[in-house]
Amino acid sequence: MSSFIFRFKSFIVKQKIKINIVFFILAFFGVCSVITSFLNYIYVMPDDWSNKLWSDFYSEDNIDYLYLGSSHVYCGIDPYILNDVNGKNNFNLSSHSQLLNGSYYLLKEADRKNKLQHVYLEMGYDCSTRVPYSDRMIWNWYNIDYMDMSLNKAEYIIGINDLNNYLETLLPFVRYRSNIFDEGHINTVVTRKRKLNSGNIISRETGEKFLGKGFCIRSWVVQEKELMSDSIELSEEPMLPEAERYLRKIIEYCRNNDIEITLFSVPIYELITLGINDYDNYIEQVSEIADEYGIQYYDFNICKDEILSIQNITYFSDIRHLNDTGAELFTNVFWKIMSAPSVENKKYFYSSYKEKLQNGEPNMYGILRLNYSNNFEVAASRPDDMEYRILLTPDNGGTRMYQEFSSNPYFSVPENEHGICTIVARVTGQEDEVQTLEIDY
Repeated sequence: MSSFIFRFKSFIVKQKIKINIVFFILAFFGVCSVITSFLNYIYVMPDDWSNKLWSDFYSEDNIDYLYLGSSHVYCGIDPYILNDVNGKNNFNLSSHSQLLNGSYYLLKEADRKNKLQHVYLEMGYDCSTRVPYSDRMIWNWYNIDYMDMSLNKAEYIIGINDLNNYLETLLPFVRYRSNIFDEGHINTVVTRKRKLNSGNIISRETGEKFLGKGFCIRSWVVQEKELMSDSIELSEEPMLPEAERYLRKIIEYCRNNDIEITLFSVPIYELITLGINDYDNYIEQVSEIADEYGIQYYDFNICKDEILSIQNITYFSDIRHLNDTGAELFTNVFWKIMSAPSVENKKYFYSSYKEKLQNGEPNMYGILRLNYSNNFEVAASRPDDMEYRILLTPDNGGTRMYQEFSSNPYFSVPENEHGICTIVARVTGQEDEVQTLEIDY
């Protein structure tokens, strides 16, 4: 009997030890969670757009049509107009420089909470070419930091990270370790978080008005002085392997879950596409993938003026984004195309960007900086048919004539010189009609 009592007491002691260990582990992780939450609160700078986007997303009724992509989408697609014209619930789940790996997990998050009918995936070239995804983690952090915890979020974190990035992804405050003793930074962060709300807000930095359904209004027009961009080179197959892999994953996910999908590119200002050598390489690669899966890809940068006449600065807030007037124009044309049979839409698009330039009127759009140097090129749609007078006015004064009217579109400035470049352009042989731009350099 005494042996039984001894064994029973030993069992109870062991169970108490196990329970204490469990409580200790739970308490440890609870304390760590509290400390982490506190450090995130005082160090991690909030993002107005991400806060608004995800708050609205989780409060939406069922989303029918989902739009994924970068800021091109949240500045260019007006879901309120779409609600009126197609009778569905449209939502832009678009975020800053959204990469296709992010689009994939955002699609899954949306499908987890809604019965999606159609996904419209933006294929802006800048989020799929040149810079490796591993070097652009910040753009996924804007989503991960604001998503609800779920298995999909865990897969998102695991799927996009390598060993060098896990800590900063799981513990956002680590990204701000250089500000650990910066009282000013802490005060700014806490003040901004106290003022966060989910209503219609105006960005403190930019003046953008953030509406619901993932739509952002920019009411200003790009200034003439801002019409400068950098030239870039695209390879023959410019999509990053990771971008192509996730594009295929997105298409296959939609196919496996009976969700229709259409690819598209929002129009950007002509200055940008003129600076890409060769933009047709990107169009061709995306088109080939779309054809492989039997889906449609519409690049509105090669849309004909008869259906979308948008290449005017009055429709742009900067050279990459539409303003509110441009968004209204584009959204209506976008839906006209999306709601028509694809065989009818072919007539509205050129077969290539090169064909578009050849068929358009000669026009000047700004200046291109070549190879990030002090060498420049006038950006014109048909440069061989135009001639230019170029004048330079440095900040330290004194305008000088760089060249009289000539077909030469190239010029250079001394290193570290800044000022105003005045370009007077005309079609060769048409001396009475000129176009003049004054651009900061």
